[in-house]
Amino acid sequence: MPLGDSRTPLFGARLDQRSDPDRSHLQRRFGQNGTWRTTRSPIGPALPRGILAYNEFDLRLGGTRRRLELPINAVTVLFLFEGSVCIESVPGGDARFTSLVRGSVDRAGIGRHDGRLSGVEILLEPWLAWRVFGIPMRELSEAPVALDALTGRRGLRVAEQLAEAADARRRMTILRRLLADRVREGPQVAPQVLWAWQRLVASRGQIRIADLATASEWTARTLENRFAEQIGQTPKRAARILRLRDAAAQLINGLVPSHVAASCGFADQAHLGREVKAMTGFTPARLGAQRAGGVGTEGPPLDRLDGQVTSLLLPVVGSGAVPVSTPSAR
Repeated sequence: MPLGDSRTPLFGARLDQRSDPDRSHLQRRFGQNGTWRTTRSPIGPALPRGILAYNEFDLRLGGTRRRLELPINAVTVLFLFEGSVCIESVPGGDARFTSLVRGSVDRAGIGRHDGRLSGVEILLEPWLAWRVFGIPMRELSEAPVALDALTGRRGLRVAEQLAEAADARRRMTILRRLLADRVREGPQVAPQVLWAWQRLVASRGQIRIADLATASEWTARTLENRFAEQIGQTPKRAARILRLRDAAAQLINGLVPSHVAASCGFADQAHLGREVKAMTGFTPARLGAQRAGGVGTEGPPLDRLDGQVTSLLLPVVGSGAVPVSTPSAR
């Protein structure tokens, strides 16, 4: 098994090299109810391996916005400069955040804000989040956590520095230093976990978990426990999220469910329907319709990862549109 070394440097030798903000992908949208701007910067060699996305956003909308965030195998770290987000139906009721960390979860969540929101988010591979935060990733698999609950005052100071920075280059430098410090202080990733994670992703969630355990030379129980600790989900649940990722993209692109089921590793079309409903709250047909511009919504959804369907815009409660059911808990 080509495990490699979990201590492989996450940073290149040229730590002064930064992502070029001139190559950032800027989107400006204008609609009846306001404007919104997003900037997605390319990840350069000065940032750690394992960062999936760096996104800046500035929303100036005329009213409340609700989004369904689909399950993804990534950890989101959100720093807000203006406004706050409310996460609906978390354990104990709705919760409001100005900065948060959301782990890899296997069911969708609903967030809303009042239409004025600006900040930065970074998306990390779960194993990098394990190194950065140094806590069992399974603790982030149920509901978002306030940033300061994980990092104390240090995280709040970083949020303040990001808000005061003049441009994306300076903000990325601040985050690079933060991540370098946290990785230096944090735990190592088990080589078996990193290898199994990479194999799972490469197979799009369709490799047999028993084969992963055999190749790792761990027992199935050991792999499950260490994977949940350092990734946040068991291998089986992480595979489930990967299959949903592919299925959602194909359904939204108009492929017929029977083809999607066969392509994405589901037993049959009925199995696909049950999984999509359980993890998103939508049937396969309604998922595609909502993404296409959906009942009671305006404007395009904004995906947070290139090449993945991560978000849907939802009608505001009381708009007269059909309500969204809450995805079933495990």
